[in-house]
Amino acid sequence: MAEIVHVEGLAEFAQALKMLPANIARNVLRGAVAAGAKVIVDEAKAKAPIYTGAVSAGHPPPGTLRRSIIRKQIRELSDLTRQTIYVTVRKGAKYRQQGKKGNLSQ
Repeated sequence: MAEIVHVEGLAEFAQALKMLPANIARNVLRGAVAAGAKVIVDEAKAKAPIYTGAVSAGHPPPGTLRRSIIRKQIRELSDLTRQTIYVTVRKGAKYRQQGKKGNLSQ
């Protein structure tokens, strides 16, 4: 189910990062990885099905799956030369009511 992504030029990129001050290098790398993760999130949201039938009791509102796709940085696995961002689906009943009528973030 998980896809493996191969990126070329990482050695040159890592060498360029070493020449920058630590906080700038970390922020540049985090921004680049976050931008890549955003592409994956956007594609997953575009392909997520939306239920169009009648909503019965206990059924989540239409669009719940699409709104539940998120990206999250994992600080414990990230450092100056490596940033880890997971693209995943939030789970739990509290996220069902988010969106236009709810008060949770989208």
